[in-house]
Amino acid sequence: MAKGLAVGLLTAVLFSFTLIFIPAGASALTTSGSTAIIDWDTFLITLDPGVSLAWTSQDDYTYADAWNDTAGGSGYTDDSSSSWDNLSSWAVVGFSPDYSTGHGWTSGSEVGESVFASSNTSGVYGSAYAYAGRWGDFTVTGSGNITFSIDYSLTENLSTSGLGDYSVGNARAGLYLGNNDGYGLAEESNLYNEVYNGMTDSWSQNGTFNITLNFDDSDTGYFEAYVYNAAEVAVPEPSTLFLLGSGLIGLAAFGCRRRFNQ
Repeated sequence: MAKGLAVGLLTAVLFSFTLIFIPAGASALTTSGSTAIIDWDTFLITLDPGVSLAWTSQDDYTYADAWNDTAGGSGYTDDSSSSWDNLSSWAVVGFSPDYSTGHGWTSGSEVGESVFASSNTSGVYGSAYAYAGRWGDFTVTGSGNITFSIDYSLTENLSTSGLGDYSVGNARAGLYLGNNDGYGLAEESNLYNEVYNGMTDSWSQNGTFNITLNFDDSDTGYFEAYVYNAAEVAVPEPSTLFLLGSGLIGLAAFGCRRRFNQ
């Protein structure tokens, strides 16, 4: 029995020292990259017979935000327009391989944004966020259903390079349609994923948002199409792994002591 306990303690010690001396993030980058796009070329409004709408306002808005520890700060930009226009917001901080970037844009063909964060240095955290939205107000003539539909696509690529590294991504797209009675409907698609400890993975999703709402004559309506992304990465300090390894040694020793006391 004592031999078995000794072997167990030795195994825990060896595993703990493996944790301590693994160079976190030394072999490759830890990265998070996501893109969300609404295909404006597929934007379609379907009206019941006898129903029409007239736009009273059309707006675009974009922003981008980024942070990286190597830069010791963050970058932020935003832009807006009182028409459906070509906007672009960029934020970039840090230097390769430790940097973060966010980009939100609108154009005649799409509403989109992308984010990317990268880290290859112990103790470095990076993040990036971006948003792009297009919305408008309208008045309705006639009574009946109005349907808004549009296509979207989401992609996400996450990778970690070593023990204790983590990478998180969130890509989101949505469509909202409401009326002046305070009633509205929304559809949203979301990719949220996390990877750790040397793992790498990717995801993608495509689809169509389709919302139908009933309006009365002289009603006002509001719609919004939007995308949002977030990326976060971190490579731990070597001391963090040392504490983890030391903790495992302590747990193993405590377990052996309890058995001997019994």
